[in-house]
Amino acid sequence: MTEKSDDDECRLVVKESKRKIRFFRSRFDLQLSISVDDFSEFSEVFEKVPNQLTQWFIKRGFRCGKLSLHCIIHPWIVSRVKEKIRRLLHPEGAFPELLAEGILVELMGTDGAPLFEGEITWVKTQQDEDSSI
Repeated sequence: MTEKSDDDECRLVVKESKRKIRFFRSRFDLQLSISVDDFSEFSEVFEKVPNQLTQWFIKRGFRCGKLSLHCIIHPWIVSRVKEKIRRLLHPEGAFPELLAEGILVELMGTDGAPLFEGEITWVKTQQDEDSSI
């Protein structure tokens, strides 16, 4: 398992773990952990996520496994955070590989209370249809 912190404040922590799926086959799962105080800070840290994913896809290729995202945030930014994560999965975006798997997401409040836990996948919305016209 590899682990690295992005900066001194440890706002973005990247962990990779190896998971055996068959006798001689394995996958590498990636967990990104983000801890922030507000949405602007989340946006700033989240801008680094595509670079981390690109490096992971280049390094592991077809052996990339599940992607999980663990965030410690304030409750009043949950909907905006979920939307930002969902946009990462856009079919015309840089990571179509994520469309098949989705992202396992765990959002926790700063007090440790669970805010959301589940999988976020791409779902076309009315806003997306309007922007393609």
